Amino acid sequence: MTPLARRTLPALLLAPSAAHAQDAFPETTIAAGRTLQRQGMATARYMLFPVYRVALYLAAPTSDPDAILASAEPRLIRCRYLRDLPLDQVTTAWEQSFTSLCGCPMPAAFRAWLRPIRDGEEESMLFLGRTAELTGPGRPAARIDDALAAQTLLASWIGPRAPNAALRRGLLGGT
Repeated sequence: MTPLARRTLPALLLAPSAAHAQDAFPETTIAAGRTLQRQGMATARYMLFPVYRVALYLAAPTSDPDAILASAEPRLIRCRYLRDLPLDQVTTAWEQSFTSLCGCPMPAAFRAWLRPIRDGEEESMLFLGRTAELTGPGRPAARIDDALAAQTLLASWIGPRAPNAALRRGLLGGT
């Protein structure tokens, strides 16, 4: 199960907006002054309910998660939410991810950046070497300068122990 899909059943009882259900991400995007190619995308579900769509963009396409995690090139995760999610559920999901993936606490800067999620909002996580730059609506951008935390954030989506195998496959370009 994905980090943000855990413990979200109460929030999922509301129907997603039809406009968001069909949204796709563009083939390319600009980040860190570079044109990045969409490697893959997927829809995260909790039970049968879609929760969010996510896309992975890379400077040089590859489906090798180890190469992506080790790369110094820009890597971008874009996530578009299809449901409202309360802050306590978002925080709990990310805490569980950090605990299970690295055995480390969630960084304070990341915790402070988290907000309740609204249907239709989009967040981005730009990974640049050993840092992560986070953007989302209704809050200032945040920078995570902790290499382990940045690596854990990216690994939560595509790493070998990512919580959702289907989501991981989709992001890496599989079906």
